[in-house]
Amino acid sequence: MSYEADQAGQQVVELLIRHPHLQRRLLIDAYSTAVVNDTWLAKPYGSTRWKTAREEARQLWPLLQQAMSNGIDIRFTQPLGPLFLKYPFRNHKKCVLIDHKVSYVGGINITDHNFGWNDLMIRQQVEPLTIALQDSFEADWQAGFLPKSVAKDLPKQLHKQLPKQSQNTDLTTTKTQLATNPPPAYQQIDPNTELYLLDGLSTKTAYRQLQQTVEQARRVQVFSPYISYPMLDSVAKVADHTVWMPEHNNKPVVTLLSQLPRYRSLNIQKIPGTPEEMLHAKVMILDEETVLYGSSNFDVVSYLFEKEMVIVRRDKELANRILGDLQP
Repeated sequence: MSYEADQAGQQVVELLIRHPHLQRRLLIDAYSTAVVNDTWLAKPYGSTRWKTAREEARQLWPLLQQAMSNGIDIRFTQPLGPLFLKYPFRNHKKCVLIDHKVSYVGGINITDHNFGWNDLMIRQQVEPLTIALQDSFEADWQAGFLPKSVAKDLPKQLHKQLPKQSQNTDLTTTKTQLATNPPPAYQQIDPNTELYLLDGLSTKTAYRQLQQTVEQARRVQVFSPYISYPMLDSVAKVADHTVWMPEHNNKPVVTLLSQLPRYRSLNIQKIPGTPEEMLHAKVMILDEETVLYGSSNFDVVSYLFEKEMVIVRRDKELANRILGDLQP
């Protein structure tokens, strides 16, 4: 997930420091070093927002060094590559795992601006699901790295805890630890729960299976700020559908894509609100009883490039609760 050195990020570190008896691990998408507070740091101009974002970015390294000095393990995932060529290949998962028993999955990053958006994390206390999510985390963790910007100033006694190559790794490096075999892209957890662990086009077969689940529904209600091809085409195949998108979108190109001729017949509704409180949840409700939720925006970028997690859960009570919370 994205992680920033703002109030939310500082509070998370402070919370973890207060529990030294626990194993505490924080896996951060390297995207967080290029985009801060929804601002691209490499922009060649210096607006007030850009300057604020640059200052916040500089505060990230001391905060992470403080965390590691207090026994919190830190790694980054998905290096950006030379000239940011691997920028689209994000690890977009957002997940909290507790004691192999409890998990939280949804769309919230550890950033102040995300905490202000209309978003959610769904709590699961299903041990087989949490174990499957833990396997996914472990695979990403083993492939992780620590930038030398963080490692260079750590106390010497902590260097033995670093992943290999950490002391010589910067944010453009593509070399990582040997990854464990990734878990399956599709897993049937129990009769009412399925887990999709997606990784761009390499898991397009599983993504197509997810599309077919949507296409077979009688009624679909979608909440997503960025939904686009190919999932939007699957929604269009369901006669009774509603697509809820924010009135103000931080990515205006998505609004343009949804106005393409192929989507003009879609029932797209806008959820009112300021840009600071825009809809950021990523949920589908099928037939008022099945919920699709997780980190995927159901957009073309996640389909082509990103690591995502989507849970399909047959739970009428959860479906009704989410509809009550998100519908205007």
